Order: sequence, then structure tokens, then C-alpha cells
Amino acid sequence: MKRIILGIIVGLILFVVFVFAGGSEYLIKFGQKTEKAGERLQSYEKKIKKDAEKIVEGSGKAAKDIVEGAKKAAKKATDDAVEEAVEKTTESAKESIKKVVDDITGE
Repeated sequence: MKRIILGIIVGLILFVVFVFAGGSEYLIKFGQKTEKAGERLQSYEKKIKKDAEKIVEGSGKAAKDIVEGAKKAAKKATDDAVEEAVEKTTESAKESIKKVVDDITGE
């Protein structure tokens, strides 16, 4: 409790010293510098937002290109796999038919 009261008293003393020592002039100057810094930050923010929009647009196009490439690769792989399966099935069927014909003819 003593520390809280002591903190309030010290805070009031510092406030009074600040006001009597020309604190208002300091605050005005500080405020002007803060405004200038805010304006500069605002211009940086606009530039960053524009750049970010360009990056997003570019990445969207790149993502579409990647998806299209993946679709083409998947289709080609599927087509190749189907073709290979058909060839193997055809060969297997030919061998089975040959066996049956050999069994029938007695060879």
C-alpha cells in the first residue's frame, strides 16, 4: 500500500515538474515529429500494399500454371498406366488362348 501511495506522489511531482519546465512545447514538437513519421509510414504502407497485391496476382497465376502442369502430368501418367495395363492384359489373354488352343489340339 505504501508503494502505491509513494508511486502516486512521485508521479504527481514529475507531472508538475514537466508542466513547469515547458512540457507543452515539448509535446507540440513531439506531436509534429510524430505526424511527419506517421505520414512517412502511411506512404510506406501504401507502397507495401501495392507490392503485396502484385505478388498475390503473380502467385495466383503461378499457382494456376502449377495446377495445370500437375493435371497434365497426372493425365499422362494415367494414360500411360492404362496403356500398359491394356498391353499386359492383351498379352495375358493371348497366352491363355494359345494354351487353350494347344490343349484342344493336343500340342
